[in-house]
Amino acid sequence: MEYIVQHFESKSTGKIFYQISIVMNGDQESDWRASAFSIETGELIFTQIYPWDLAENDFSIVLNKRLMRNDLRVTEVIELKNNKKWFSSPTKFKDIYDEKGYAVLIKETPVAEFVKNGGKLVVHGPPIY
Repeated sequence: MEYIVQHFESKSTGKIFYQISIVMNGDQESDWRASAFSIETGELIFTQIYPWDLAENDFSIVLNKRLMRNDLRVTEVIELKNNKKWFSSPTKFKDIYDEKGYAVLIKETPVAEFVKNGGKLVVHGPPIY
């Protein structure tokens, strides 16, 4: 299993935000964690999820309640272009800074590189790099 930090850019504000993507080999199981980004502190939070969390439409609601916060946001695909891969440009993602806007994926980096370059990462559970 490999963990990758995806870097997104808000097209309306120009602000950068992040999420963690899990890359698994065919027979691996998920480690039941997911990420959210703090719009206040710039932290990327990677924490436990449970099967019953999947029923919630907006996962940031679940994480904010669980972690007693109100600043965590999660992005998701809102429009695919030309039936390409989910994470290929020019796919549009939910903009966590502007609910009427959209964001684009600008790059992906290994988690260790993200942290080495000053990224703020908070991991709940086993280490991921």
